This record gives sequence, structure tokens and C-alpha cells, in this order.
Amino acid sequence: MNETVEARAQAKREVFDFVEGWYNPGHRHSALGYLSPNDFERPAAGPQPAFAPCPNAREVQ
Repeated sequence: MNETVEARAQAKREVFDFVEGWYNPGHRHSALGYLSPNDFERPAAGPQPAFAPCPNAREVQ
């Protein structure tokens, strides 16, 4: 069991290192009209609210 846990932790570290080291969300791509992935996806998400109320909060009167 301990070997599996260690292997899983190592795999998680390696995936994280790969994604953080290789994937650059600020890099512009010609396939995206020379926008970064972040800039390309931002309009599709629509405007983001500055404040999102907690769905479980009770309204104060």
C-alpha cells in the first residue's frame, strides 16, 4: 500500500511540474488569432461578477 501512495504522490508532482513548466497561458498562438489562451477564453466566459453572494447566506433585513 505504501508503494502505491508514494507512486501516486510522485505522479502528481510530475504532472504538476510538466503543466507548470510547459504550459504557458500567456503565450500567444496564431491558431487563436494571436491571443493567449487566457485572452481567447475570457470573452466566452462572459463578464465576471465582482461579487458573488454565497448561495446559503440568509438575507439580512
